[in-house]
Amino acid sequence: MFDESFQQSSLYFTILEILRICWDWVDDVVKDWEALHEQWLRDIELNHNGIFSEAEWRAVEANWEAATRIMQRRTDNIRARIKRQAEEVKSLRDGVITSTPPPRLQQTEDCLRRSSSSMPLPCGKPPRG
Repeated sequence: MFDESFQQSSLYFTILEILRICWDWVDDVVKDWEALHEQWLRDIELNHNGIFSEAEWRAVEANWEAATRIMQRRTDNIRARIKRQAEEVKSLRDGVITSTPPPRLQQTEDCLRRSSSSMPLPCGKPPRG
């Protein structure tokens, strides 16, 4: 399929950019979660004053780890979906040719156009003079 107006190509480019932005957002969520955990640990260390017993501390850390695993699984699933969608769009994009048709095809189209006119014109290359 030829896309001389570049509309399809522009659409595919836009979709790929949106998917890239979504990928970045997922990365930001992971980074924010890690930063939140680090900040929480710093805050607790500075102000803990015996807030947690040793058993409670282990339980809190186990909960953080469980929440991190859940978040990681979900972000991995989202990344996989984004990757699949991007591959589909790239495949569609690769099927679109954004230039003029190859010369032989262009000659064929010219011949077809001429043959549909009221006066038949010769097809192919003009004779050398």
